[in-house]
Amino acid sequence: MNRQTHLDAYRAKHLWRTRQVGYSLSPRELWTPDGVYLNFSSNDYLGLSHHPFVKESSIKTIEQYGVGASASPFTGGYHVLHEALEASLRSWLNVPYVILFSNGYLANVGVLQTLSERHGHIFLDKLAHASLIDGAQLSRASTHRFPHQDLEALNELLLKHSSKSSLIVSEGVYSMDGDISPLPDLLTLTQASKKRLLYIDDAHGFGVLAGGRGAWHHHALPGDQQVILMGTLSKALGSSGAFVACYDEAIYQTILQFTRTHLFNTALPPLCAAASLAAIEVIKKEPQLLQQLADNIRFFQTMIKSIQSKTPIQPLIIGDAEKALELSLILRKKNIWLQAIRPPTVPANKSRLRITLNAHHTESDLERLCTQLLKAGV
Repeated sequence: MNRQTHLDAYRAKHLWRTRQVGYSLSPRELWTPDGVYLNFSSNDYLGLSHHPFVKESSIKTIEQYGVGASASPFTGGYHVLHEALEASLRSWLNVPYVILFSNGYLANVGVLQTLSERHGHIFLDKLAHASLIDGAQLSRASTHRFPHQDLEALNELLLKHSSKSSLIVSEGVYSMDGDISPLPDLLTLTQASKKRLLYIDDAHGFGVLAGGRGAWHHHALPGDQQVILMGTLSKALGSSGAFVACYDEAIYQTILQFTRTHLFNTALPPLCAAASLAAIEVIKKEPQLLQQLADNIRFFQTMIKSIQSKTPIQPLIIGDAEKALELSLILRKKNIWLQAIRPPTVPANKSRLRITLNAHHTESDLERLCTQLLKAGV
């Protein structure tokens, strides 16, 4: 199949994607050339990208230090604010080792390659994020996919390949379904063998669960030398970047010394580190933001009872890609921004509207969305 034929087939399946010029007016509103929309497709769960203290910290940092880091972390790009942010994260999460990355994609791809061993195995949940899939495929290990959160199937795979080193990979909160991973059970399976490591991508749990500390703390789990945690600064913290945290010095040094997406990448802009430091302080000092987010989740579910996610991600499964796209366009005519999520982002016949709530949505906003969904026959 030539390229044009492939593109035509992709479009015919209603999977074609287009970028829309726009910007966030507030935590709840999106501006585009076509108008202003009530936004339910943002990952800015606490609205911190617009918080006055976060913005002020970023502006002061630009005035003092400029815009970019200008170099990789080992050639002069490791800024005093990077050091401060790593220290803040270590203290807040009660973890001894933290390394910053430019984004979560680079963290996942790089660390999975670094920690996997030749002839070893990676065990990956079938609904894991694309960055985790790419990291596994680019590694030197054999990759095995297990059904979503099917611990019995995972255990069978682990026992079958028990003679080699293993890396179990999961998300803390799944980005498309909003469900929280059974981390205590995954930790038990990991601890059953010293040859195993557990890698958790908590991009959508960090900043939201357990007072902002994420899925690991949501389950009140202890630190463990076989565990590696990844969190992003670009979701609930409203900034950009990511971090990888661990409890073992040898793992920390291995990631620091050999992860190519850290070694050979320009360091995170200092303004992003400053914004993230400020965002952490806001979460600590303004717990009402997390309370309002929780209240919004509960209020939404009183109207749309078919969705019961405990996180800001509320998936409305439509199934057919064309129908999901049509529903998204119907809502757009009512000035509601809610994007249709279609394959390959989600499995075939699992197209959906991925509704994301934030602390700044009002009850009136939620009622407006739900009224339109119900009118559309959802």
